Amino acid sequence: SHVHDRNTSLNRRKVQFKTDMPDVVKTSGFDFSTASGSNYRIDVRKIKGGRTGRMGIDVSFYDRDSEFPFDISNKGDAIKVFSTVKATIAKYITDDPSISIISFSAKNSEQSRVNLYRAFAKQFTKYFPEFSKVEIYPEGEVTRFMISKP
Repeated sequence: SHVHDRNTSLNRRKVQFKTDMPDVVKTSGFDFSTASGSNYRIDVRKIKGGRTGRMGIDVSFYDRDSEFPFDISNKGDAIKVFSTVKATIAKYITDDPSISIISFSAKNSEQSRVNLYRAFAKQFTKYFPEFSKVEIYPEGEVTRFMISKP
C-alpha cells in the first residue's frame, strides 16, 4: 500500500512515525456452510486510524475447502455468500455506530469478482443509506472498495 503522509518528529530520544496505516483493534472470524455443503469463512478486522482517523472494518471472505481459498470458487453459492457477508457487516455497524468505513478488495486478475464487488458495494448503500459514499481504488494487483459515511 502507498503511504500518503509520513512525518517524523524527535521526542525525548524516541522517533515517532505517523503514517496512514490503521491500527487493528480486533480481528474476528465466522464460519458458515451453504446448502450445497461448501464451507466459507468471513474475517472482519476492526480498524482505527488510517488517512481518516475513523473507525472501520476490513472484510474478507473465502472458501475454506479450496486449495486456493481466495480464488473464485464457481460453486453457485454467490447469493448465499454475499447475503451472509451483508448480514455480518450489518451486525457490526448496528452494534457499533462508530464504524464509519467498510473496506474489502478483489484481485484485478479476476475481473468478474471486481464487477461483483462493485455491484455489492452499490447495492449495500441501498440497504444502509447512511453509508452513501462508495470509493473504488485500483491499486496494482487489487482493487480496493470503500463504503463510508460521508
